[in-house]
Amino acid sequence: SSPGKLAEEFIGHSGMSSYPSLLELHSTLLRYGVREIVGVTNLPHALRGHHFSYKGADYIIEYEAQAWAGTVESIMGHELYEIIQERYETLYPGYARKPVPLICWDANKFSAALLIQARIFRTAFYETGLDIIQLHHRLQKAYSAVAIRARDLVDHDSCPITTEFVIAIYERDSTEHPKEWGSNVREVFQVRC
Repeated sequence: SSPGKLAEEFIGHSGMSSYPSLLELHSTLLRYGVREIVGVTNLPHALRGHHFSYKGADYIIEYEAQAWAGTVESIMGHELYEIIQERYETLYPGYARKPVPLICWDANKFSAALLIQARIFRTAFYETGLDIIQLHHRLQKAYSAVAIRARDLVDHDSCPITTEFVIAIYERDSTEHPKEWGSNVREVFQVRC
């Protein structure tokens, strides 16, 4: 099943609300075999989160301790998808999860669908005039989750967006507070793929 369909099934099975908070997501994951979810400061460069299990024990999810709540939610959803895929391999002989990076793309789609459910997103998407930045602020979800849901849920037949719909989100490479940024020049932005 697609990552979006799997997210819908998980929502139905777990009883998650239509607009889950970080606290709700955290408690749901604990009920589904994640022993601990913890912020750490020593993740390898460019890794925002990961999960592991030692000798078959329940999983531990680690994420960047300084991450914004919306980012932590996305990481938790991403890692949950990968945990589900690992469990499928154990439960169903012959099932093989996708290799990296393919599993990561699916995990991001699953996470976005888990956090931003279709009915809520479609309403907000059209009310904001297709504004990804405004949706990020309105929904309090990560830009990447909003962009993924936009791509997955836009009705291309009735919306002026074509199938070549692309969203690029640039991240400023600066440790300064946003109020101190001044001008926006190319040198202070980076693209993460």
